Amino acid sequence: MPTSVVAQITQLFKTHRILTINQLQEFLDRSRRTLFRDLSPLASLSSFTHAGKYYTLQSIAQFNSNGLWFFEGVGFSQDGTLKVTLLNKVHASLTGFTQKELSQLLRLRVHDPLRTLVEEKRLQRQVLSDRVYLYLSHNESKAQQQMNQRISLQKVNSDYLPSIDHRIEILAETIRCYLKVEWVAEELLPGLHHRGVSVTSKDIETVLALYDIKKNSLGNRSID
Repeated sequence: MPTSVVAQITQLFKTHRILTINQLQEFLDRSRRTLFRDLSPLASLSSFTHAGKYYTLQSIAQFNSNGLWFFEGVGFSQDGTLKVTLLNKVHASLTGFTQKELSQLLRLRVHDPLRTLVEEKRLQRQVLSDRVYLYLSHNESKAQQQMNQRISLQKVNSDYLPSIDHRIEILAETIRCYLKVEWVAEELLPGLHHRGVSVTSKDIETVLALYDIKKNSLGNRSID
């Protein structure tokens, strides 16, 4: 691919941040087949929303602590496609995910891909006491750990439980601050607020208690 085309495509993404193949065609007057070939060496990413029709460059995407980036309602994932993102998020979770939690995290409906992943035996699901499906790792041992942790979670007063996004942010801040602070709300709060995470001291205390996280226990705790 000529250097001039590389520079053109890179500049277009710097200007617009996300583009469809059709938009690239309008700008560059190149065939779809050629454009797909042009994008291949440029470390491009396709969106996990909108049927993957939007593209960006890895150097442009600004992923959050969940490995997700949303721009003008279009979502990109460090994991790639929607199905791979769902697989990795569920497998890495301490407590599995409900469909609602995944929809909130990914900002789109996930019923159909979750059903497909279960049918393909790449995920499994169990029914919770409130008749809600919990999606779990395909690995039996991992799935049992997730189910046990979810049951423990349900014993916590559900009238006051931070959102899944805030729980993830608090856990991430706890790991960032390992060996630096005492892991009390007053120590973790400034870092979270600096990143624009609107949580309270009570939110932090609830999450630390929920996952039974203590300073002397993290080194022996398996997060995956």
